[in-house]
Amino acid sequence: SYENEILVTMHRRENHNNMDEWFKMIDELAKENTDFTFTLPLHPNPNVSKYRHLLEHVNVIEPLEYKEIVSLISKCKLILTDSGGIQEEASFLKKMVLLCRKNTERLSLVDKNVIICETPEKAQSRFCNLVQQKNYVYHGDSPYGNGHSSKLIIKKLKGILI
Repeated sequence: SYENEILVTMHRRENHNNMDEWFKMIDELAKENTDFTFTLPLHPNPNVSKYRHLLEHVNVIEPLEYKEIVSLISKCKLILTDSGGIQEEASFLKKMVLLCRKNTERLSLVDKNVIICETPEKAQSRFCNLVQQKNYVYHGDSPYGNGHSSKLIIKKLKGILI
């Protein structure tokens, strides 16, 4: 069952210098929050994978294909990530994201479904706040549209061509 799954992805270069701190915090959250299963598809970059041993309470799995990661996003409770793309998919799938970075290029998501956590300590405290408030679902609309762009484009093209 994925309903109590926390999806975790960590791989960005900007976090390589303190990936051990991020992983220790994630493992601590997993240890303290046994109602949840923390699943982390481990990035193959050696600067990330060399810290695998720190994830004693986390379900560490092989990297996932795009279709599989989207399926996991759609089923999980909450996301901890430093990924860019996952923020977008999460907005369509109404998921809250704790973004483990100092900033994001996807500014239209900030304070909607994305909460920026500049440090492991902030991510830990914001995770606890979301869990305490049971705030797992993003209720707004995705700023990227409703997923029906292709239908609208075809309708517009037909209007021009006919």
